Order: sequence, then C-alpha cells, then structure tokens
Amino acid sequence: MRASRNYFVTGWQGDSMAEQKLANSTAVEKAIEARIRESIRDLRRRGLNQDLQRHAYWVDGRELTPVQVDTLQTLVRKPVWRIKDLAEAIGVDPSQSSRIIASLTQMGLATSSKSSDDRRSADVTATASGRHWADEIAGRLDMLSGMVIQRLPPDHRYLLAELLEEYLEAMAEVRDQLKREAKIPGG
Repeated sequence: MRASRNYFVTGWQGDSMAEQKLANSTAVEKAIEARIRESIRDLRRRGLNQDLQRHAYWVDGRELTPVQVDTLQTLVRKPVWRIKDLAEAIGVDPSQSSRIIASLTQMGLATSSKSSDDRRSADVTATASGRHWADEIAGRLDMLSGMVIQRLPPDHRYLLAELLEEYLEAMAEVRDQLKREAKIPGG
C-alpha cells in the first residue's frame, strides 16, 4: 500500500501566524493536487496497471487495445450498430471507429456490411466469437478490480467509490464549462 506523503511548509518567515497558516494551507492544497494528478497518471501509465490490463485484454494470442475493448464491449450491447452511432457511443469520430472495426473484423470479433437502408453507412455487429471475448474480458476485469478493491479496508472502499463519483461529476462540470466557453473543439 502506498505511504501517504506529508507536505507541509517549514521554515516560514512570514509576518504573522495568519500568513503562515495561509501559506501552509496553500502549499498543502497544491501538494494534494499534485498527489492526485500523479495517481491519475499512474493509473493510466504505470507498468503494473498495464500488466493487469494485458492479462484482461489477451485474446487468442493477441492483446487488444483499450479502445478495441471499449468498442467490443459496446458492440455487444445491441444486435446491430451504425458506424456513426457506435462512434458516438465510444467517443471517437466515425473514421476512427471504422479503423477500430476493421481491426476487430480482421480478428473475427466483428463484422461490417453496407447498411440496407442507407448505402452511405455501414452496419456493424459482434460475431459469436466477439460476444464470447467481450464476456470473457468483462469477467477478467471484474475479477481483477475485485481483487484490488478487496485489499482496501471496507471504509476506504466506500470512500473511494464516493470520491471517484464526485471526481467524475467534477470532470463533467469542467467539460461542460469548456464547451460553453468554446474551448473544446466541436463543443
């Protein structure tokens, strides 16, 4: 388990106790923000996370990418998807979605065909193998996250769930603000 870090300003030569407290609280807040950023970065990049992901995403001697897994798990939610709707569901543009589907099709996990009612579009479905592997990957991910979560004390699990939900809400608020301010392309 990661040791917590103690970040406090020492050796302050301010004019008053109030100034010292303000400096300490500002320094502590900045240190906490840095710890959060570092932890999020570690979740994305750290080798141990990649090792666990490699275990979960391994399919027939090949490792799927996170976006391929997201796409496959989204595909199995409906019998047929239009490329445009699938792209929107996974948060990519249609051309990127087409490339992802091409790779999944090459692996036998999805099929793509011209749409019967709109010749400019393609319909995409998960194959039986794709549905099997989507279920297998979901089971592996559930098992792995369960193994990690069980190592936390019960009160920390509850707190982690609460904090992650709040963090995601805060992210959505920032995204919406940036869209309103036209700072997100296409927003």
